[in-house]
Amino acid sequence: MRKTFVFILLLNAFTCTFAKGPKSDSLLRIIPNQEGLDKLKSIENLYMSAYSENDEQLQRESALQMISEAQKQKDQKYEDFGRVSLLCIYYNFGRGKQLEAALPEMRKYFEKNNNWHNYYYASWLLASYHFNTGHNYTALQEAENMYNDARKRGNDDGILSAYNLMGDIYRAMKDPNRAIDNYQTAAALMEKAESKDLNMLCNTYYGLSHSLAEAGRYKEIGAIAKKWEKTIDLWKSAAKKQGKDTTSINIRYMYCYLSIAEMETGLGNTGKAAGWLQRAEQLGKDKGAIIRSAIASGRENFYMAMGNYKQALLYNDQVYQLAVEISDSLGAMDSQQTRAEILMKLGRKAEAADIYSHLFAIKDSTYSESNRSQLNEMNTLYHVKDAMMEAQRKMAQRKMLMMGMGLIFAAIIIAALVFFSRRQRKMMKRLQQANEKALESARMKKAFIDNMSHEIRTPLNIINGFTQALTMPGVELNEQERADMAQRVYKAATTITTNINNLLELSALESGSKSNQFVSIGCNKLCHIAITDSHITSTDTVSFTFDSEIDDTVTLTTDADSATKVLAELLTNAAKFTEKGHISLHASIDKSDNQLLLAVEDTGLGIPADKREKVFENFVQLDDFTQGTGTGLPMCRLLIHRLGGTLQIDPEYTDGCRIVITLPLTSQ
Repeated sequence: MRKTFVFILLLNAFTCTFAKGPKSDSLLRIIPNQEGLDKLKSIENLYMSAYSENDEQLQRESALQMISEAQKQKDQKYEDFGRVSLLCIYYNFGRGKQLEAALPEMRKYFEKNNNWHNYYYASWLLASYHFNTGHNYTALQEAENMYNDARKRGNDDGILSAYNLMGDIYRAMKDPNRAIDNYQTAAALMEKAESKDLNMLCNTYYGLSHSLAEAGRYKEIGAIAKKWEKTIDLWKSAAKKQGKDTTSINIRYMYCYLSIAEMETGLGNTGKAAGWLQRAEQLGKDKGAIIRSAIASGRENFYMAMGNYKQALLYNDQVYQLAVEISDSLGAMDSQQTRAEILMKLGRKAEAADIYSHLFAIKDSTYSESNRSQLNEMNTLYHVKDAMMEAQRKMAQRKMLMMGMGLIFAAIIIAALVFFSRRQRKMMKRLQQANEKALESARMKKAFIDNMSHEIRTPLNIINGFTQALTMPGVELNEQERADMAQRVYKAATTITTNINNLLELSALESGSKSNQFVSIGCNKLCHIAITDSHITSTDTVSFTFDSEIDDTVTLTTDADSATKVLAELLTNAAKFTEKGHISLHASIDKSDNQLLLAVEDTGLGIPADKREKVFENFVQLDDFTQGTGTGLPMCRLLIHRLGGTLQIDPEYTDGCRIVITLPLTSQ
């Protein structure tokens, strides 16, 4: 899929006729005897011929020859083409090390020539390479670096590419809501642009529509689909005016109609869904395996929603066979899981059990390996930062040593300069403090990595152990035991996901790449949502109360997801550190400042006075024996500040802990 994109990009940049011209061997014979522009065109045709023949060595040789010849002739257009081609070769053939090594010099060249499109395209290739090889966190970091660089330069190309790439990564990581945020931001920027990249806009609508479906937000797909179809109309009209073939553009209509069918199916409008599916099938008729797989999957979902499981099973067979045909192992695995669900609906439980048993064994191994890989990747990223911190610490030590020698020399030569000596001593003290901070930061980083390893390894061991028990032949378990084990596996998986998501949320907040979606919501409704999300209830030893002085009609305009996330996190923390007594949530309005006041109060352990600001630093935990990563409170304060509010610990409350949030009733 990505190789095709690279090839199309190159064709858009140059007009090539290699399909009608001489073959590679004849080109190799005539190029040495040519000069000027003719020679560059022949090298270009040689590269395209090698591309069509999938000859990696000849592609690389022709790209390098094009760069060299273009430099001799001072032809920047062809040199740009050769450099981008070389990066694409590394990308298409999985040469990650060569791609990473070549990138700094390539970006420096494109920056020097103000070719920002190719500059950010080179960054996109590296991030996409990490993404395609399963290194999602590294890819996400590269995408965020790309975004920050483009924002600093005010470059729309780089900003849009970064948002789209982050949307793709979050969607692959099964985080549809974050994917939606990034796709929506990218779409909004492109829709406002005077000159629109219709291909990229269609791709954005595709990712956004599917992410909305994965999040169960079917009602929002309709408006996106209308924009999507209108964009395809514009694209097709422009292609016709230029005399281009529109066959490939028609396939975009098919994917748009499949998304509408998925929406109508999700909303229960099966009659409308059937009509859209039929339109999609007409467009995809007699097309390739990938397109036929998309249509079969749409039909499978449709018949499952209709309750016609026999028909759903027939289309499931097609989805599986097509996944095997195109070597999509993950797609084949997903289709088998769907097949087991259909068989259960048909009462064929023995067949379903066989599939589940086989899938459990495969997914247990895959899931464990994936988590180990992700943990190693996170550790690698943090170890890189540790190495940078260690280098800074050593540099500070060298500076201190040099300063000390200077002080001794100054004391021997000019003992009378008391003022100078005092100033140097003050500087020494500041350097020592900086060194102590560096050491403390390094210690905190190491402690964080060790803690994260524990926080992920422990639930991962639970998942491995119980999954093996559930799937091991000969182990007899009653329904209660199976349900208990399944619940423990789910809880452990949720713990891993929550920890990683909190880290990514904190990173997005600190980098400024997270955008807010302001909506109007009732103050009391916001509180009730947070109470539900936190799962906080009264127990035999701890009571919970919600007290509001606000009428149900009073609303505020804010990012509801962020506000409820913070309030739910504070309630969860209160429950974690309160063994007996009470927990309360109090809501009121400060009319003088037009603000909503929310106070979470508990009778738990409390926070010492000298630690009340330290707990808002990243990775700080006051109790090493309590589960957590030390990112909750820092993330909460950052989220509230982004909404124009404040989050403080009440110093006058001494029976436990009382945290007060203020939020403006209108967005700022």
